[in-house]
This record gives sequence, structure tokens and C-alpha cells, in this order.
Amino acid sequence: MFKTLNNIINYFTKQTKYLAGDVLLFAGKSNLSKVIAFATNSPFSHAGILWDENIVFEAEIATGVTATSALERVFNYEGEVWHLPLRRATYSLFQKQKFQAYLNSQKNRGGYDFQTLARLIIQKLKEKGIVVPAELEQIQSISQETFALFLSKAWVSQNSLSLLSNQEISLFTCSSLVAQALIEGGILPTSIRASDVTPMDLCNFFIYEKNYNKLKSKNSLPVTYNTIKLG
Repeated sequence: MFKTLNNIINYFTKQTKYLAGDVLLFAGKSNLSKVIAFATNSPFSHAGILWDENIVFEAEIATGVTATSALERVFNYEGEVWHLPLRRATYSLFQKQKFQAYLNSQKNRGGYDFQTLARLIIQKLKEKGIVVPAELEQIQSISQETFALFLSKAWVSQNSLSLLSNQEISLFTCSSLVAQALIEGGILPTSIRASDVTPMDLCNFFIYEKNYNKLKSKNSLPVTYNTIKLG
């Protein structure tokens, strides 16, 4: 869709306004992204949140919580990306300093690593009676691609049923990080448990503008959007 970085920058600056608190949802094309989507029973494989108009915070499996250029992140991403703009009317209530301070405190935090995810999923597969090849038990030496290919086949045999609970999902997706940041910023109520929030929940919370932006996709969001009102 975007041939050059300048092309995507021009699109964003002319048509799409990024602001702190806006959410990005990703659906990757890689085997690992598809596995994450299967594991979480979700059409999305990743989520991020804008720290300001330039920086996106994410929780990556390989690197933990990172802060990167939003424009470059979207441009380089292999898959679909949607931009969910926080309702501008809520900015009078938005505690931006607390929101940004929380995200800064999480930077470089570990716990979203591939090896932990792999061990947990292998345990779940065994509980369901799926035979796991011995070489996959050597988590230290296998590649993410090899593991993802195996899991793709394993999920087909299980009709793509979800293996992980919401609590477990929160360890390996950015949705809990995004939700907690929105709670800290006063956008989501404190009664919400960030660890229970999935990417689909983020999409459904009634906190956004009426229209979202298809940043790197010709398709509409694959789930309902902006429908769940919060007390």
C-alpha cells in the first residue's frame, strides 16, 4: 500500500492524526503471528499504543516492552494495521502525564519472551494429548519459525481451539500493557483488570472516535468496533 517511508509519512500527516492514547491493532502474516492469533482465539496478533504523535509502545515476544517510531513501525510491518483514534472529547479527562509515566516505567521490561511462551504452549499441547517432537523440547536451540510451523499443524488438528487463558495471553500480547496504560490515563475505569483484556476487547471498548483508519489494510476490522460502553 505504501511504497516509500515518505509516502506513509505524507499519508499520516495529511489524513491521519496520531495522538497519545491511540491504539494500533496488528494482524501479521508470519507463522508466529498466526500462531499467536490462534493461541489467543483472536483475529489480531499484536497491539500497540501511542505514547505521543510519534512513538508507539509495544510488548514484543522477543524484546519485551519497546518504544519505537510509529511511522516506521507501520511501514515495516508485514501484515495489516488499523489505527483506533481515542475519542478526542475525552482529552479533557485524559491524565496524559500519568499515562506516559506508566509506559516509561515499563520500557525494557522482560517477560514477553519467546522461550517462556514456547514452554507454556508445549505444556498445553501435551495436556490435550498432542505428541510434541523431542527436538521442540530443546527450547534454547529451536527457531521461532520452526516452532511456529509445528504449532500451525498442531492447531489444525485441534480445530484452532484456543489453548491459553486470558491471564496467560496477557503475558505475551501487548493488550494488557495497552489496557493498563489507558487505566492509568483515566480512560478505562479502574474496575477493569488489564490482565483480562484481549486485543478484541480493546477494539470493542467505547472509547474511540466514530471512524477508525485502515493504515495498512484494505479490509475493515474483523470484529465489532467501539460498542462496549463502560460504567
